[in-house]
Amino acid sequence: MPGIVRQALAVPAAELAKLYPQEPSDVLQAASRALAGVVAVETGWRQVQALGLPAQERFAALADRSLALARHAALRGAQQYLGRLMQLLADCQPAFGPAQGFWGRRPGRAQLPTVLREIDQVRGHLRDLLPQLDALAADHDAAAEELTAVVCQLRGTALACEYLMRPGTTVPAADRLGERALALTQAAALALGQQQLAASHRTVLDEQRGRIRDTVLTLVPAWQIQLAALPAEPNETERFSARDALETLLARLAS
Repeated sequence: MPGIVRQALAVPAAELAKLYPQEPSDVLQAASRALAGVVAVETGWRQVQALGLPAQERFAALADRSLALARHAALRGAQQYLGRLMQLLADCQPAFGPAQGFWGRRPGRAQLPTVLREIDQVRGHLRDLLPQLDALAADHDAAAEELTAVVCQLRGTALACEYLMRPGTTVPAADRLGERALALTQAAALALGQQQLAASHRTVLDEQRGRIRDTVLTLVPAWQIQLAALPAEPNETERFSARDALETLLARLAS
């Protein structure tokens, strides 16, 4: 319409900080950027609904990405192989029990080499999975960084909506701004929850990688070397040493 100035808002973060001192600087900067794309007199219902929409879409994509990471086959495989390794190591325990003697119970003299060969196979599978787990960790970190930015955008755009509701700001669809601000605030809360869940998944992933590197690929072969050095008829001290090392392995894998 003639006589109406169509100009995008220019609200510095420093000015917003005076109005919203409780908000962190990154949210204030995001709000300033959101307002920079707003022409108040042309902000109707559709424009209000579009505020923060790209951030919401990014959040939806990140949620799908995080779900795919959490369900990755490498994670399931590592968990299954670690469980199998613990079972195999536990099967070795009776061979070192003080009451049964060195070859008294399962696995016996004929069975123990078979169990040890399967332990080697499981270790190989876990070693092969490790690069995939490392790549998953990098993907988790990238997704977490992007999710942090999305949370900031959502909160910043919600704050921009609040700013547009202030008296003196001419927005044709001003009655829709409160609803939009609430929707964006709720989306930000969901994104924060997703951050916490992703951090939990990252912790599980780190624990798996640590068990493989520190125990499966280091302590288990060291125990196997100790076992190979035992005489055909180890004495009580040698059995105790092998059993103690085995119990340490099981404890490390279970922690």
